[in-house]
Amino acid sequence: MFVIGLEFNLPKLRSMRNLVFGLGLLQVLITIVSTIAGHFLIKSGLEMLGLPWDLNWQGSLVLGAAMAMSSTAIVVKMMSERLELESEHGRRVVGVLLFQDLAVVPLLVLIPALNSDGPAMAQSLAWATLKAGVLLTILLVGGQKVMRWWLTLVARRKSDELFMLNLLLVTLGLAWLTEHAGLSLALGAFVAGMLIAETEYKHQVETDIRPFHDVLLGLFFITIGMKLDWSTLAQQWPLVIALSVLPVLA
Repeated sequence: MFVIGLEFNLPKLRSMRNLVFGLGLLQVLITIVSTIAGHFLIKSGLEMLGLPWDLNWQGSLVLGAAMAMSSTAIVVKMMSERLELESEHGRRVVGVLLFQDLAVVPLLVLIPALNSDGPAMAQSLAWATLKAGVLLTILLVGGQKVMRWWLTLVARRKSDELFMLNLLLVTLGLAWLTEHAGLSLALGAFVAGMLIAETEYKHQVETDIRPFHDVLLGLFFITIGMKLDWSTLAQQWPLVIALSVLPVLA
């Protein structure tokens, strides 16, 4: 997400707002609504056959939200290797991916609140939206000057090691800040990349982090694999195959 932020500075993001909040919103909503509709169709069909269906509408909403998400890291890496990020379809794909990353914020609030009543759910969503709006406004509006001043101060020491350590400090620090504000770590890393993209050190940063990019990406997916529960996979293998194949065909 930090690398994606380097590619998309504020002016570029503003020019893509229709893709992010138009096409991206449409993709997430259609996927979630289609999953919920599919749940009710399957439930009705099984009830007619006298077969049980344990999934409720809250579960189908969570399933739809999961199916609406994509792996931004993998898709952007593939498109970058093919030099397709600046193409028309590349801009559309990245717009959808960016909205998916932003949609994680309300979804993380919504899913635990599904068992509560309507007013409590609305209050939780409103509070999360307010925090996200205030924090992102402060970072994107006031953070540019601070970032430029700080990187200039570090660059004057003429130490490549110190510059690299400060890149890690800024990225992890903003990720920690957004995480503790109820947002996501990935969003903080994305904002860090966007702020650095507004400075004259963008190309130096891209050169410095290139050797680490694929290694850290591989480490990320290793940690995802370590969390996989093989017993669940073995027990639910027909459902796993169906949920893997059917969305691709659709």
